[in-house]
Amino acid sequence: MDLEKACLELPFTIALLLAFSAFAILALRQDIVYSVEHAISKDLEKNANFAFSEHMGHKELRDVQTVADFWSWLRLGFLPQVARPVWAYSEGRVGSVFDLDLNQTWRLNDFGNEPLPLPGEYLHFNRVVGGLRFRQRASAASSCRFPGTGDAWQRWYGKPCMPNYQEIFFTPEVDDAEVFADAVRIEWMLPGLDDYDRMHSQVIDMEDGCRQMAAKNRTECLCESCLAEKLPWLREDAQRAEVSMITYNAHYGLLTHTGVNFWFLRGGRIRKRVEMKSLWVNSDQLIAENALYMVFAIVWGVLLLWIFLSEVREIAVILVTDDESWYKALIKEYFSFANSVDWLSIIVANVLLVIFFVLAFQIAGLQASMDELVRGELGTRQAYLGLVVSFYEEYDATYRQVYTYRLFLCLYPLMLVLRLLKSFDAQPRLAIITETLRSASQDMIHFSLVLSAVVTCLCLDAVLIFGRDIEDLANLARAFHFAFRMVFAEDGSYYYKLEQVSRMATYTWFTSFTVLVVIILLNMLLAIIMDNYMMVKKRATMRASLPHQMREMWRRWRMNRNKERVRLEEIWAAFAEDAVWNRKAMCQSNRLITSTFLLDLVPGLPPSQAERTLHNSRKEHLKETEPPFQLSDAHDMLSGLEAATRKIRNGLYFTFDVVHYFDSRPVPGMGDLVTDTHEKAIFKLALNEAVDEEEDLAAFAARAAREEKDSERTVVAFVEDQAARLSSEVAETLAQSLQVLEARQARIEEREESMAVAVRQMHGRLLQLQGDAKMVARRLEKALFIRQQITEACHGRLSLAETFWNATKGHR
Repeated sequence: MDLEKACLELPFTIALLLAFSAFAILALRQDIVYSVEHAISKDLEKNANFAFSEHMGHKELRDVQTVADFWSWLRLGFLPQVARPVWAYSEGRVGSVFDLDLNQTWRLNDFGNEPLPLPGEYLHFNRVVGGLRFRQRASAASSCRFPGTGDAWQRWYGKPCMPNYQEIFFTPEVDDAEVFADAVRIEWMLPGLDDYDRMHSQVIDMEDGCRQMAAKNRTECLCESCLAEKLPWLREDAQRAEVSMITYNAHYGLLTHTGVNFWFLRGGRIRKRVEMKSLWVNSDQLIAENALYMVFAIVWGVLLLWIFLSEVREIAVILVTDDESWYKALIKEYFSFANSVDWLSIIVANVLLVIFFVLAFQIAGLQASMDELVRGELGTRQAYLGLVVSFYEEYDATYRQVYTYRLFLCLYPLMLVLRLLKSFDAQPRLAIITETLRSASQDMIHFSLVLSAVVTCLCLDAVLIFGRDIEDLANLARAFHFAFRMVFAEDGSYYYKLEQVSRMATYTWFTSFTVLVVIILLNMLLAIIMDNYMMVKKRATMRASLPHQMREMWRRWRMNRNKERVRLEEIWAAFAEDAVWNRKAMCQSNRLITSTFLLDLVPGLPPSQAERTLHNSRKEHLKETEPPFQLSDAHDMLSGLEAATRKIRNGLYFTFDVVHYFDSRPVPGMGDLVTDTHEKAIFKLALNEAVDEEEDLAAFAARAAREEKDSERTVVAFVEDQAARLSSEVAETLAQSLQVLEARQARIEEREESMAVAVRQMHGRLLQLQGDAKMVARRLEKALFIRQQITEACHGRLSLAETFWNATKGHR
């Protein structure tokens, strides 16, 4: 990768991340959504109370454990809280602290005469849109499970079994509460048209199934789903019930669907969850509060367009310059991890943009439905109920689109993470992390097998021991998550949960998990990663750092501005043009490139840049082609060093032996120690003979040494002469070969040039012949057409002449 591209890739990706982050955060405005949803959920969980003692209800939503508790919460807690009929005053201990009538309303004199609270007003700043919806999911009767057979067991049980096919064994989550399928027994309350007394009476009819109408002093049953069978709205076949409403906050322009969900478990427990689904009704409007995020959206879109055009340009260059088929060229030259990341980010971004525009149209339709709903309060109840039902259905469809939109918003940052990793690979110092993971991948794969086996066994033990008492260990999947959280826990809360079940079992399991996983295996994992990290970091110490690359970019930009250098892209374009844009032939060419050739090829290229470019290119080529130095490569070098040192050692030993031999011989003058004259004479004679012999030996050794030196000089002179002769012959032969090669290369280039000229001329001649052939064909077609016309005309005249002749002949 070129230096400019390598250094610009990371800032570009960071700019893309910043633009998308600003766009997504400003578009969703999660802080405002959290504020509104948190206020509604806490109000329904804490303030919708029942089980009153005097004026204080001491039970809340989490205390709903039976069907009776559900109706108490709905009638005494939820309905007065949502459809409050009067203004709320501060409570008194017994009676009124003011001793006044507290069932009063307020009026805003500056605005109008509408009393406060308004119908459908909720938490002062929200208004209920449409009405309140009550729906449930029911199951069909099924066979019961008895330890024996026969009808006696069924008669003893007394009623059919209603299985819950949507049973929630654990604490409900978002996905469990957002989707509601196969709804039955749907009831509506319309705060805009119905007063509080009617809604209260409807709740009572839903609870008892319209069975005590005389006691209620009414004849009309307000529970439509109870009329047919005269049964309560909530029956034993209920799997799940939901009490929902849609509120609009005009201060923020936020629509919020609030659903209080109840799951009726066949074990007897009722699970509860308040789930909120919010969407903005003015996110597609060109207003001041949307201007900033739309600006960032435009910036993000421009950056995406730049990426798309760059990829298309790269593909076009490959297709134009490669002489193979298009799919083979793309497979060899284009398909890579980096380009796959680019196209994945482009595809996800395009899908996100499509979803955004579809969502904008759906929100516009929802606004129109909301406008009809607001105006429809003046009509009949049945017509208004139809508008409310349609609005709820359209809201559910729009929120499903919002959910998809948010899902792709969460998916796109993962693409940005991959782009950042690709950008880090362009800088050697930043690529340490990715290279470390790549280098340690094999060891981590083998290590993960051991870690998975140990953790699986320990989690299985946890499920078998603690699964009945701790929700986080009720199945194997939750146990894996519990173990992962326990590795990083610092407060010891997980240990206390286990200890409440069995202290001895907790000691055994917790100690085994801590020793095997936390102390041993995790530290081994860190050792594997750190070992590879140190090796990668050691290799990267001599590489260029990011500040060095930035200084290099600044130097190149300044030299380009002063016309002191040529961009590398221009040099590449010159080579491509010289190869007639045949990229494969250009990259596979074995032509010798010199600075002179480069200066002739690229106009305006300084000589210093030509030499520097060739030098750097050779270094990079050797770095990529030469295999890295391994420990096995040192074997030959160490073997040669060992042989050389052995020769030196043997030479030193031989020199020591020779010196020791000559140092240990008898010294002349030992005859002075002999006292007898005869012995002295004999000794002197022997000594003289020894001396003469030694002198002869010394003379012989000197003569042999001189002869050896002379022979060595002769051999060395002979070898030098032969080497000089061979060197001159080799040089002359090499020069002649190079001259022949240069001449052959020149002839080949001339032939190639002449062939290229001939091909171009032939191509032009073929085009001319093709045009002439088309012209001749058109003329032949025209002539054929004229001939056919003449033939038909002649045939017509001939027939007419024959007819006339026959007629004349008959007359005669």
